[in-house]
Amino acid sequence: MYEISVNDEALAFIKKFQEDNFPEDEIIVLFANIHALGGIVQLELYRRNFMSDRFDHFQELDVKNKGFPFGVFIDRQIIQDNLFPERIEIILKKNFKGDTILDYKNLDFEE
Repeated sequence: MYEISVNDEALAFIKKFQEDNFPEDEIIVLFANIHALGGIVQLELYRRNFMSDRFDHFQELDVKNKGFPFGVFIDRQIIQDNLFPERIEIILKKNFKGDTILDYKNLDFEE
């Protein structure tokens, strides 16, 4: 259904975040709908146990065959509203404050 890749810089960022914050726990990348009306998708990092009582709101994507050292979840509202591209790459970028954050690009528009 969805094709997700991660560039090397983003993968290193995720691994470092895990080592610094949750060294004993599995980490997940969450594509979250941050506005009630939709349209804004933000990537967030959490411990897997954060999802334990939220499975009705988020769907886990099957990325086990990718060998990612993390799980990937997506807000069901994003899927329902067709706001999520079919092919994405997780990347790093600078936000307006100059902080490094996770983001993604739609590969169908990049190639």
